[in-house]
Amino acid sequence: METRSHLTDRPARPFAIAQALGQAYAVDQKASLEAGIIYVKGGIVETIAGHATPTEILKCIATKHGLILVLDEAQRLSSLEVGSQEHVRVGDTLSMIHNGHLEMPVMLLAGGLSTTLDAFASFGITRFTRQCKPSLGGLHPHETKSVIRKFLSHEKVVPPLPKWIDAVAKQTHGWPQHIIAYASLLANHLSSINPDMSDTGLDSVLRAVREEQIAYYQERFRGIFLGERHAMAKLFAKKPIGTDMDPEWIIDGLTESYSEEKATALFTRALDRGIIDIQGDGYCRIPIPSLRSFLIDTYGREQDIP
Repeated sequence: METRSHLTDRPARPFAIAQALGQAYAVDQKASLEAGIIYVKGGIVETIAGHATPTEILKCIATKHGLILVLDEAQRLSSLEVGSQEHVRVGDTLSMIHNGHLEMPVMLLAGGLSTTLDAFASFGITRFTRQCKPSLGGLHPHETKSVIRKFLSHEKVVPPLPKWIDAVAKQTHGWPQHIIAYASLLANHLSSINPDMSDTGLDSVLRAVREEQIAYYQERFRGIFLGERHAMAKLFAKKPIGTDMDPEWIIDGLTESYSEEKATALFTRALDRGIIDIQGDGYCRIPIPSLRSFLIDTYGREQDIP
């Protein structure tokens, strides 16, 4: 579990938190020894006193000023084997935070795919208020453009004509991952010596954006075999962009190419890869519109389907 305290913003590696902590994570040397923490001073290990559990460490570093824990890719919690030492340890730690047993203001900020709530449920944690489980989506166009302009300002490059920002923003579909990646490509172009500020230069930036987009989507589909991509493209082409889909409709559609068992397994892998997303109302959709277009354009042609 990655942690950040009010004393430092340096992240700790998963489970390494139970073995080694820097001085910034401990209240003082005495407290770190009592908790069984490796105490580091000036980059040199001063004392080693056994191995502290995450629960002991949190009790040591949580103060009246509060503590914020950051857990990214939280859906991966479900990969822990039930009954294993790691599963028990994580479950105890999450339960302690969730039920306020530290008696200190501790907040866990967890981000992940739509299967994240299922991952927490595997530890018996199912009680979340509506305000505590926001479903994040893309930014509005004007917000996207604002982020791009601020990014360029931060990079200290001369902003281009508005149509450049409009064109790049359109390609992002408001998706934060795309916004930062494409804004960075735009900044690189603008910061080069004598950048081409003509329409040809803009086309060059958009080609780089497209290459970055394809590479990102190919990575998203890692673990989804070629034939499976064709089957998914053929199925999703039947629905307009942004359409909500019943999970059973997806699985039934995939059974045209695979057994029910394999179709269900493919559906699960698509969820795990973030290709499809389960909404709060139980329906599914492809969260990134350009991802759907990529899937259908690349693998949906009849002549290419095995």
